[in-house]
Amino acid sequence: MFLSSLLFLLPLSASAKPFVIATLDMPPHVALKVEAPKPEGAIPNFVEQYLAAPLKAQHGLIIEWHQAPLARAIKAVETGEADMLFFISKNPEREKVFVFSSEPFFTDTAALLVKKDSTPLDEVKNIALYKNKTIGMTEGVATPEIVKKNNIQILLVPGNAYIENSLDLVAQNRMDAFLSPLSSVGEYIVHTSKREVKLKSLKIAGSERDYYVIFSKKLAPKVRETINTLLQKHRAEYPKLIKY
Repeated sequence: MFLSSLLFLLPLSASAKPFVIATLDMPPHVALKVEAPKPEGAIPNFVEQYLAAPLKAQHGLIIEWHQAPLARAIKAVETGEADMLFFISKNPEREKVFVFSSEPFFTDTAALLVKKDSTPLDEVKNIALYKNKTIGMTEGVATPEIVKKNNIQILLVPGNAYIENSLDLVAQNRMDAFLSPLSSVGEYIVHTSKREVKLKSLKIAGSERDYYVIFSKKLAPKVRETINTLLQKHRAEYPKLIKY
């Protein structure tokens, strides 16, 4: 069950109701620490600065954070166990199931995380170079079209520790690269990694993609409208909150 995942809960007043934001560990956007009272990173800071007070004042809602692997987090929004999830790309199947924010929240390119000494490249201009190699990707992530078109072999990595598990496989030469849908996540990993094996993040040319916020169809339309208005007003401030 989704609700058995890690829970970050702020104290509720007698009249307050929870507003559940599903999330997964993807620093610098979200960094999950069991011992912390709430997740850290750019998304929690954005929610605290721009969404929390209006949701409480206008709708009597208090933020809760629920952590799960991506596929389970998406399912929780579908079933209504969670109300919202950041950083989801659009596709026709998802548009049947979720309500998307009226505008993209963030735009980024995909990146490959590789061993630093494995290539002199600083960018992947032709993904077909990896056609006969194995690339790991988080279970539940939509495969970038540029990867699909070139028939790249994908190894799906499940679980909450998908980043660490994937990088272990890269370091052990059991996988050639780990595909991060967000190059910002790749840059963070390179900047903060303490691994003996040095890593490099290679942006994939032509992989730029818009990321949205998705809402459960069970969420009250007035609440969704409030959040949509706040996202439109403040989303330009979001990149300033990203710290490496």
